[in-house]
Amino acid sequence: MSLKPEKKVSHIFCRIAVGLLSLALVFGTAVTLFRSNEWWIRILDFPRIQIASLLVLTLAGYAALRFYGRLRPWEYTLAAVVGLALVWQLISIGP
Repeated sequence: MSLKPEKKVSHIFCRIAVGLLSLALVFGTAVTLFRSNEWWIRILDFPRIQIASLLVLTLAGYAALRFYGRLRPWEYTLAAVVGLALVWQLISIGP
């Protein structure tokens, strides 16, 4: 049995996991920009440090994926959006 297919399957799984995590974190960051009094939107104002930490880990995941293989253009775009979400979280944490 060859190890090559297993490596490819794990690489695809990692791409999917990092992509879904980054989409969830970007959504969690973007939804707080809307002015609303709904509890499920306002509750995301509180764990900013945790969200920023997960955004850093997501960027590290994209760096690791880039180290082990080529990224697709949509992954570069998603990594840039994650970077912007991280900057927004850090600006919000600052005060």
